[in-house]
Amino acid sequence: MTAATAGLLSRRPAPTAWTLTCTGLAAALGLLGVAPSSRTAALLACVLAGWSFVAATTALISWSGEVLPGSVAGATATLFVTLVLGQAVGSTLVGAAAGGHGLPAAFVGAAVVALGASTCGWASSPGAPAPRTDRGAEGARGPWGRSGPPEVLTGPTTPTPGRRRRDGA
Repeated sequence: MTAATAGLLSRRPAPTAWTLTCTGLAAALGLLGVAPSSRTAALLACVLAGWSFVAATTALISWSGEVLPGSVAGATATLFVTLVLGQAVGSTLVGAAAGGHGLPAAFVGAAVVALGASTCGWASSPGAPAPRTDRGAEGARGPWGRSGPPEVLTGPTTPTPGRRRRDGA
């Protein structure tokens, strides 16, 4: 599902993609809260939550490339550490809420938090760079303007003695 929607999301500014994916996660969590005994709802929620998580992380990586074009690797590492910490804190809080109020209420509460997170993409801070428009008609381009970071596409700029670069230079 993520591969099927990658082109659609890549043609959107990263904050818009973030809003869409967090809204998808909120829908998945809300579905678990309002239909806790439905296997069909659970399956749909799992698919939607999985897509939302993968697509949201992709949106965050793209966003970091737009905001910090010279520090994409560091920004991406920071994002993933923050996501892991958020998952640890979030799962602990949802577990505590489930113990006190039941799983349906905990999932609805998590959906509200996901909706709140979706608003982070609504407004740009003053001085923030404009969304990138150089993604091309092909769509699925990374923050580097093509499908991967320069070092992955062309190899090291200075070849190791005795070894040739992948691009033949």
